[in-house]
Amino acid sequence: MPGVAAGFVVRTGDHFVTGVFDGKSHTNGDVYVAVTKTMTDVHLPLLVNIGWKATNASIYGIGGQATRFGGRVFGGVGFPLPGPWHTAIVPAAGFTQEPEHVKYIDELVPGGGHIPTTLDYAVRITQREHPRFSIDAGVGQVAGQIGYTELPTPAGLAVVPVNLDARKVFGIGASAHF
Repeated sequence: MPGVAAGFVVRTGDHFVTGVFDGKSHTNGDVYVAVTKTMTDVHLPLLVNIGWKATNASIYGIGGQATRFGGRVFGGVGFPLPGPWHTAIVPAAGFTQEPEHVKYIDELVPGGGHIPTTLDYAVRITQREHPRFSIDAGVGQVAGQIGYTELPTPAGLAVVPVNLDARKVFGIGASAHF
């Protein structure tokens, strides 16, 4: 039987890309539902999840405010492998679709920039039976170069790339169930 989860996230005080152009703080959020299934009756055990979120944020608010609240798909696959000391090691990969339009991105990138789908690669270490803790580490391929813009120089206009410098983002976390 698959597990089903639903929830929401609200982010306030967002000053990133959108706030640079209008000088305001923004509030954005997500409402989501996800289905997760562990399949142990196959040759290599799989942990699969797929979900849908309605959001008005790009890259969880870091990429700016989307122009409207819209639906996006996310998901991933992991491979639970037995580890030492009754642990499970779960290498995984996932994706999150990003909104197609971000407020004020046309001012930053003439003709519109492209915020790519976010990809992530991670590993989780947890207990095999009745997990009460987990340690996670991962790398996200978020947004690098999203387009080009023109900047004035003494010699005229120069075309330069717009790079959000978030192509390789590292994260680590730990959690415990009480």
